[in-house]
Amino acid sequence: MTKKQKKWLIILGIIIAIFAVIGFTFNQIISSTIEGKVRSYLDEHQPLKGYTIDFKKINFNFLNRSVNLIDLTVTPDSLYIDSLVKTKYKSSFFTFELNKLSIIGIDFNELVKNKKVSIRKIRFKKPHFSLYHIQGKKKPEVKKIEKQQKTEKLFSALEDSIRIKGLNGLHIGLIEVRKSEIDILEHPSKKLIIKNDKVELLVKNVALTKSSFNNDYHYPSFENASLTIENNKIKLPNNLYEITFKKFYVNFLDKEATIDKFHYKPIFSRKRFSKHLKYQKDMFDVEIKKIHLSEIDFKQLLISGRLHIAKVDVKEGKIKLFRDKNVPFDHSRRPLLPHQALKKMNFKMRIDTVAITKTYFEYEQSSKKNRKPIHIHMSNINGFLTNINTIKEELNSKSVMKVDLTTYVMDKAYTHLKFEFPLTAKNDVFYFTADIPKPFQLKILNDAVYPAAGMKFSSGTVDKIHLYGTGYPTFAHGRFKMLYHDLKMAALDKDGLSTKKTLSWGINKFVASDNPKKGKEPRVSVMFFERDMEKGFGNFFWKTIYSGMKSTIIPLFQKQSERKFKNFIKAQQEGNNDKKKKK
Repeated sequence: MTKKQKKWLIILGIIIAIFAVIGFTFNQIISSTIEGKVRSYLDEHQPLKGYTIDFKKINFNFLNRSVNLIDLTVTPDSLYIDSLVKTKYKSSFFTFELNKLSIIGIDFNELVKNKKVSIRKIRFKKPHFSLYHIQGKKKPEVKKIEKQQKTEKLFSALEDSIRIKGLNGLHIGLIEVRKSEIDILEHPSKKLIIKNDKVELLVKNVALTKSSFNNDYHYPSFENASLTIENNKIKLPNNLYEITFKKFYVNFLDKEATIDKFHYKPIFSRKRFSKHLKYQKDMFDVEIKKIHLSEIDFKQLLISGRLHIAKVDVKEGKIKLFRDKNVPFDHSRRPLLPHQALKKMNFKMRIDTVAITKTYFEYEQSSKKNRKPIHIHMSNINGFLTNINTIKEELNSKSVMKVDLTTYVMDKAYTHLKFEFPLTAKNDVFYFTADIPKPFQLKILNDAVYPAAGMKFSSGTVDKIHLYGTGYPTFAHGRFKMLYHDLKMAALDKDGLSTKKTLSWGINKFVASDNPKKGKEPRVSVMFFERDMEKGFGNFFWKTIYSGMKSTIIPLFQKQSERKFKNFIKAQQEGNNDKKKKK
């Protein structure tokens, strides 16, 4: 290298160094100016009353047109927390920590010339949000209504547009949240209610477009906007369950959302799960390959807090329930029927249709009294739930939630089930029908029959079943028709293998082996069951059907069921007459 070349290299190096120093100095000056302005604004305005907002520093980088805010914290004042506790009402407060907030790719030319905010990316690194619940009584209803009215007035301005002075538009290409953590806890114990770890979130193309009628108003633009959350895990109360899913994707323009590989699963095994229970509860294990929501009214949700979804597709689900009957039963419980539970919901929601495809359901029950767990399952469940509605203003006398499903009981018996739940009936009535139109062997029910009764079907073919009924919160009745032939029962020893021949012979003397008998009309049995109010809908529905099946197979019970039903109705009528006389 010549002396002349070395000289020019030195000069070039000096020039680069000067520019670097100038750039560094410029960045430091701008960083200091921005930091001072932000701190001054926070001190003067206190944007969150009762909270202190602080950060370590703000960096500005001219080359990639970015601003970085380091170590942001939002913490509640102790006096503010004390004031919430002293009211003795239910309330909450939060804390927020953020490792780094980066605003990248700011278009300064567009900002200065056209007063439009255009940002390529906003990145939140390791945010940690903790929400603390304060237990207490509910606030008076009047205050709640006043608060709701104020909220409605606030959101009415957002119905069509958002007011922002001095701005001609906004566009954010990407909002990225990495390794976030969300906790919900009790105060003051800090007992964890829900934990959500390592949330990965992406929101694309957030925009506000200026109104042509008023310079201060802007319309949200959802063109190509989307939200993505991946590989999420949520720990639920009491550390019994967690929710995971591979991907949650929302497309705001198309008004749809998809959840891939959803799993609501117990943390413990069946044996260990039971040890954590004070009273009997079903252990749920729910896997769904895909949940797709379409025609979601995001605008109405934002304005009024009402959720309207046209259709929910539930594809390839596996629902497993297990109950350990060795755990003490809670005799204070009073489960609601499906439409009663819907009426009790505070959240306003309407789902027009839920479509279920290729879903599997299983129930097992373990008890020391039973020889082995009771097991029943239904495979290839397909069908629809329609008009799931909790919005009272929209309901009328014709508002009925309907369920229409087909399935294979124990993989063999093709079954068609229908339910109707009127949503405005004062007596909470519901209606049901079931059809099994094709033959199946009664042996397939032995896993459900033998553990509880010590007996099983040794033979028997069902040709078809048709039943229909009416249910109320306290009882259900209807008609049950089962055509079958060659039915025989067998009583078994405790080993579940050896047959008690004498007892089996005696049982079969009381059992009708065929329906219809040769040369006679088919028997149609009465279904009647007076509900155990401590048990849920599943037990209620099954026991009602079982009453009809028992009366059909053992004719001795037929007259008994009819008599029980007549006496019950008579007692109900006499009770109503006594009430009228007292009035």
